[in-house]
Amino acid sequence: MRDYETMFIVNPDRSEEEINALLERIKKIIVSNGGEILAEEHMGIKKMAYEIEKKRMGYYGLFRFKGEPSVKNELERNLRLFDDVLRFLVVKLEPVEAEQAEAEEKTD
Repeated sequence: MRDYETMFIVNPDRSEEEINALLERIKKIIVSNGGEILAEEHMGIKKMAYEIEKKRMGYYGLFRFKGEPSVKNELERNLRLFDDVLRFLVVKLEPVEAEQAEAEEKTD
């Protein structure tokens, strides 16, 4: 299994319940496809560097997870389909990056 990290920006016009439901759907996609969530970080609503779909603010979230490439592919496919997700990025963490991320979590 490989280590991945995904960061996404959600439409800030959605209610807190809708955002939480979307986050749960993302977690369910990862877990139901054989992945394991290592960490999640909710950064809240922040100002974006540039406008996306006429919005200057966005809700930022980050998930760190383990899984096979098929988990990553399914997650990307679903994130493209979610209308409330403005942008997303899924990256594979190299072993050194994964160890550093785990060390940071332990110090927090």
